[in-house]
Amino acid sequence: MTRESPSRLRPAHKPLFLLTTLWAAVGVPLWLAVQSGLLAPPPAMPPTLWHAHEMIFGFAGAAMAGFLVARAEPRALVLLVGSWLLARLAPWTAATPAPILLLPFPALLVYGVSPAFLADPKRPVNLVFGLVPVALLVLEAVVVLGLLRDEPARVAGAVWSGLALVALLLATMGGRLLRAATAGEVQRAGRRFRADLGTGPELALVALLGFALFALFDDTTRPAAGTALLFAGALTLVRLWRWRAREAWAVAEVRGLHLGYLGLGLGLVLWGTSELGAGPPPADAVHLLTIGGLGTLVFTVIARTACQRGGLGFAAARPVARFAPLLALAALLRLLVPVSGTPASALPTAATLAWSLAFGLLLVRLVRWPGDRARM
Repeated sequence: MTRESPSRLRPAHKPLFLLTTLWAAVGVPLWLAVQSGLLAPPPAMPPTLWHAHEMIFGFAGAAMAGFLVARAEPRALVLLVGSWLLARLAPWTAATPAPILLLPFPALLVYGVSPAFLADPKRPVNLVFGLVPVALLVLEAVVVLGLLRDEPARVAGAVWSGLALVALLLATMGGRLLRAATAGEVQRAGRRFRADLGTGPELALVALLGFALFALFDDTTRPAAGTALLFAGALTLVRLWRWRAREAWAVAEVRGLHLGYLGLGLGLVLWGTSELGAGPPPADAVHLLTIGGLGTLVFTVIARTACQRGGLGFAAARPVARFAPLLALAALLRLLVPVSGTPASALPTAATLAWSLAFGLLLVRLVRWPGDRARM
């Protein structure tokens, strides 16, 4: 959203990142309250689908916008933020056309982000960053259609595909950030960093997760999707293994990227295995991907990006980045739910507390950090 005169543009990442962290800290406890019967479920969407939808299109969608939209004209930024807020309210509105309110946010994201990446990509794989918002809009449109026609299976297919789309973005963009951050620390320590795998593995990840995205729409092709997810997870772990470095693990804001990418790789493997009929059901298996992978990467990337764009430098993110392992703990606690003999609410409550504490601490830091280096 940078088509106006540069002098009129304002930093867009801070309000979008604030929405991301606020919804992370509040949305999951809200889901726990719905699940335990303390709060009535949203009338426009089945409760489980609402929770999954909000993690992907709400939480991950706002994080995506904050990273991709660096600066925007003030009115455009107000529209983007307002449309995101309307989308969060839409499932709680009983009126029949309410689901249509889910569409303006991804539509504005496509308008503001996609043309720049699609018109002049520096590398072929950069097309991914232009196509991901388009795919997000298409999947949200499928969700809206499913809600209006009362077809929960259609909604579920779009939500599962949305998770594969988010994994695709994390595998590519997250991988680039991780490699660059690791290389910086290794070179700062006086060593050479030899872990450039080229574009081949990255394109292979895009192909595998792109195939899974389509195959997850239909129950008959979900085993094929499981195979693709399994191979994508294995390739993600291979890339991470090549990027390992003791210097990276000594720095909190880089260690968080490694933890998140590890959660992404292991989460894809576990999800793929579950789609093939082994391991826990997919609804339980994906928590390693969503909490450990998506949650940890978003947490760390927001901290690093906010400090960089605010003119503070990456090191300013270090104090809050030390809390990233709370999200790994939350993922572990949630994975133990199906096999644990503890009371049904104990582990989900503990996982929710760890998750909300991490994002609550990040939210406090974000409020204090400057939004624009030009105003320092």
